[in-house]
Amino acid sequence: MKAAFVKEKKEVMASTGNKMHDLLSYMIATPDPTGRFMPENEIANKIMGNVAASFNSPAMTTTFIVKFLGERPDIYDEVLIGDFEVQKIWRSAFNWDDMQKMKYSWNVALEAKRLILPLQGTFREGATDFTYQGYTIHKGWKVCKDLYI
Repeated sequence: MKAAFVKEKKEVMASTGNKMHDLLSYMIATPDPTGRFMPENEIANKIMGNVAASFNSPAMTTTFIVKFLGERPDIYDEVLIGDFEVQKIWRSAFNWDDMQKMKYSWNVALEAKRLILPLQGTFREGATDFTYQGYTIHKGWKVCKDLYI
């Protein structure tokens, strides 16, 4: 049942001769380095995972960027200065090249994504023994990441 959309996409691709124009068609038409094609169930799982992961990610990332910038005025000032430098050279519209020049802002976004995972309630496994606020967490223990931020 879950892989029905994969079968339907394969039929459409076969009837139209259209090979790759989106993620689903790419996953169907492209073999791995050993020449093996991905099974329909695996494709369905990956597509559903991408849909679930992307649903709240941009909104949550933006929300937490604003939160973290509010908590760290020094970083906010750096982002603002860097963005004004890019604005000086903007042409008619903001484009990919302009965004590539905003390295500090991009690093702030990446750090926000690192600190706050897109899926709230995510568990992490301790890589080493550590103590946090008087509690010892041993290597291998599962910790709900949201509880210690």
